[in-house]
Amino acid sequence: MEAETNVDSPTPGRIPTLDIIHDRFCRMFRITLSGALRRVANVNVQSTELIGYGEFLKRVPVPSSINLFGLSPLNGTAIMILETRLIFTMLDIFYGGTGEFDVEAKGRDFTPIEQRLVKRVMVSALEDLQTAWSPFYKVRISYYRAEINKLFAAIVPLNEHVMVTTLNVEIVKAPMTINIVMPYSMFQPLAFYFKAKGLLSSPFIKKITNVLDLGYKATPLPPLVKKATAKIKQNLNRSEPGHVIATSGENDPENYRELSKPVPGDKSPVLGSLQHLEPEMIAKHIVNEHPQTIALILAHLIDPEKTAKVINALPEDLRADVTYRMAILKWIPPGVMTEIEAVLEKELQSIQSNPSHDLGGIKPVAEILEAMDKKSGDTIISTIRSSNPELADSLEKSMHKKVKGTTKKAPAKKTPRKKKS
Repeated sequence: MEAETNVDSPTPGRIPTLDIIHDRFCRMFRITLSGALRRVANVNVQSTELIGYGEFLKRVPVPSSINLFGLSPLNGTAIMILETRLIFTMLDIFYGGTGEFDVEAKGRDFTPIEQRLVKRVMVSALEDLQTAWSPFYKVRISYYRAEINKLFAAIVPLNEHVMVTTLNVEIVKAPMTINIVMPYSMFQPLAFYFKAKGLLSSPFIKKITNVLDLGYKATPLPPLVKKATAKIKQNLNRSEPGHVIATSGENDPENYRELSKPVPGDKSPVLGSLQHLEPEMIAKHIVNEHPQTIALILAHLIDPEKTAKVINALPEDLRADVTYRMAILKWIPPGVMTEIEAVLEKELQSIQSNPSHDLGGIKPVAEILEAMDKKSGDTIISTIRSSNPELADSLEKSMHKKVKGTTKKAPAKKTPRKKKS
C-alpha cells in the first residue's frame, strides 16, 4: 500500500485500443503455441491494470524470465514476464514429455539450454505481438535481453505507473501467466493518436481532407518541411539494438517454430561431443538441467552401459524420474537435438579452454597427518569423525596404506669371521 501512495504521477486513463491489440495477440499466440507443442494451448487476457511499478515488482516471483523489448518508434522499454512453471511446462512438452509433472526451480538460474528455448519462445511471441499491433499502429519490435533478477529490469522509476496486462496460458494443467508491462510514458502519446485516428475516419472529415489534399499537392513543399520530413524518415529507419523481429513474422531463425523444420545435416552421431566423455563427467555436466532435458540427452547416448553409469552418477532423487521420462519419451521436433548439441559443445569448449587442477584430497591430507605427531593426528581424525565418519575412515585407510607400503631396509648380513689357524 505504501508504494501506491508514493506514486507521484497522476493516475492515467485506460486506452481501449490496447485491450483490442492484446486480445488479437492472444488469438495469434494461441495458434503459434498449439502448433509448436502439437497440443491445444489456450491463451486469454485475465486482467489489465494501471499500477505503480514498485508495487508490481513485489508480485514478481524469483526466479522469473523477464524479457526486455522495445517498440519503435515509441520511446522506452517494455517487458514480458514468463512464469517459471510455464517455461518448464513448455520445455517438458517440446522435449518429448507429457508436461504433467511440476519441477521446482529451487532458486537456481536458467541453464543455457533453457535460456535458448526461452529466447525462441519470446521471439515467436513478439512476432505475433508486432502483427497484432499492425492494423492500429506500425511498430517495429526489438528483443533486447532477458533477466532473472527483477532488480535488473528497471524500465522506469519505482514511483511511475505502468500498464500490466496479465495473460492466462492453459496447457495440460492449471493456468500459468504471462505479463506484458508497458510504461505509462510509452503508451501515453497513443491515447491522442487513437482518438484522432477514430475522428479522421468519419466521412465528413474524409471529405475535408480530400479537398485540402488537392490544394496541398498543387503547392511545392518548402525546403524546411522537406528537411524535417527526411530527418523523421531517417530516425524511423535507424537500426535498433538487440534482435529486431522480422516484419512478416516468418522465417526468423530465432523463433520457436523454426525448430520444427527438418534440419539438413551430416550423418555423424547425435551428441558426438558427449559420446566419448566418461559417465561421471557427463552426469556432472547435465545434473542441473531439467529432468526432461536429461532424459532426452541420455536417450541419445549410444552405449547402454555408459547410460546406466550416468544414471547411477546422478543424485538419487533424479534417477527414477529421468528413467521414467526416457521410457515415455515421445516425438520431438527435428531441430531440437541439433540446438542442444550446439549449446553443450559450446559449454564443453569453454571448460576445456579454461583447464583447472584439483587441490587437496584424501591422499595429500593423509600425508600431512602422517607428518604430524601421533597425538595431534589422532585428535584431528577424531574431530573429523564426529561430523563425517566416512571421510575419517578414508583418511585412516590412506594413512595405513602408506605405512604398509613403506619398504624397510633389510639388516645387512654379518659375514662370519674366519678363525685363525
